[in-house]
Amino acid sequence: MLLPSKVLTNPNLIINGGSPTIQKRITEDTGIDTQAFLEVAEVVKSGHTQYWGGGPKTHSLEKSFAKYVGREFAFFHNSGTAALQTALFASGVNEGDSVAVTSSGFIAS
Repeated sequence: MLLPSKVLTNPNLIINGGSPTIQKRITEDTGIDTQAFLEVAEVVKSGHTQYWGGGPKTHSLEKSFAKYVGREFAFFHNSGTAALQTALFASGVNEGDSVAVTSSGFIAS
């Protein structure tokens, strides 16, 4: 182990002009789908990432999903909490109504 004072004076270290010990650059598979990344970047650049009804990509995905599950409509949410709120509103639950929930689970319920 080199002491910090010796690092600056060691001629074998690459930072002091020494030769690299690793000749091949190490790469990793990040698991990120390049095409998906580019599509997400396109949505972010559009400025339509968070507003009621979503943007064109959201609408297209909702239509495709609705068709896939055999429904006329699908509506995506940005969180489980938003999905639960929508389900309650769609069921006719109003402020002050009693709703039974499980005794354990996520805080949104």
